[in-house]
Amino acid sequence: MKPLRTTVGIALAGVALLAPSTALAEGPTAKAAAFSFSGKTSQNDGVALRVASSLRRVDGAIGWKVNCDSGASFNDTTRFRVASGIQNNSVKFAAEDSYGIRDVAPGLDAIVTVEVTGKIRARTGNGSGTLQVTSRVQDKNGNAVDNCTTGASPITWRVKQR
Repeated sequence: MKPLRTTVGIALAGVALLAPSTALAEGPTAKAAAFSFSGKTSQNDGVALRVASSLRRVDGAIGWKVNCDSGASFNDTTRFRVASGIQNNSVKFAAEDSYGIRDVAPGLDAIVTVEVTGKIRARTGNGSGTLQVTSRVQDKNGNAVDNCTTGASPITWRVKQR
């Protein structure tokens, strides 16, 4: 599956942050000690997070699978970079974005909307959050042919510091 665009936009509390997708894959460019976390989702997909040493930015990648009304399914990994806040000895973040995926099936593309929330506790180094994904599958003319979702309840995820 190929992304339709190379810029990922993340909104946090009404502020849009844009980052080239190549920057997301590379992570922070500073050599200061960032904090790395890894874990799994409730769908048994991988989660990788990196919190900047300033605790003000989180880079992440979370795998997911959606099931469609037609009975079909597809999976992807959402990569994001989002500003974070510190509250009660925890790093918290939330983001929502939409992006496209080409060729989820022959001749079909998908418009994916992702909502992610997370909290990483400073004292334990453990984190958790949710991920909700919805998708509209469309033909090359833009006609909707299927709707897909991760379900009525969001996917949950847990991570531990590496």
